Amino acid sequence: IIIYKKIFMKEFDVIVIWAWSGWLTVSIWLASAWKKVALVEKWLIGWDCTNFWCVPSKALINIASSGKYDNVKDALKEVRSRRQKIQDEETPEEIEKYGLKVIKWTAKFISKNTIQVWDKKQISAKNIVIATWSHAVPYSVKWLNKKDILTNETIFELEENIKNLVVIWGWYIGCELAESFASIWVNVTIIQRNLRLIPREEKESSEVIEKDFRSKGVKIYTNST
Repeated sequence: IIIYKKIFMKEFDVIVIWAWSGWLTVSIWLASAWKKVALVEKWLIGWDCTNFWCVPSKALINIASSGKYDNVKDALKEVRSRRQKIQDEETPEEIEKYGLKVIKWTAKFISKNTIQVWDKKQISAKNIVIATWSHAVPYSVKWLNKKDILTNETIFELEENIKNLVVIWGWYIGCELAESFASIWVNVTIIQRNLRLIPREEKESSEVIEKDFRSKGVKIYTNST
């Protein structure tokens, strides 16, 4: 009862909804500035960056460059081990040491400044940050086994060796996946519906990346579906 009152019977200065890397940093920074901060996240702290993208892909590139492994299975095992060390530093208990409150639940707006969490309990704040993220949407191909259709949320969990990988769409995550897996002896192909990779960036950036990828044996099909 005492804990319940402490959490829900007072207002916060800021509520941050969802704890992906950018807004995790914002929450910690605000707490360090003596703001009363509530961070609402039901799933994973750090989201894409820690768990499905930046950390594992860069770890894989680094592991491959070491020459320590000659197969995907063992390289990915070390990727998960390295990732776990960061995940252990981003648990709700560890994040709360920075002086903010982590509420492991979903958030539903009740009014402009009030959200509902934890079984219809409510918290309020003058400012609420909506830090949205995305989920990967796997393709459904009737003649493919579902286990062979991977996303950035599942590919680093592989516990078997693969020889070929097709990456559909060459945006940021797709390009990082292509580079990291090409670096551990996987034949990688990128299929990009736009005229070039990372199309929101300068044309010169795309040209540099495409040239580098081709030098590493990555096949690139642009303007294709």
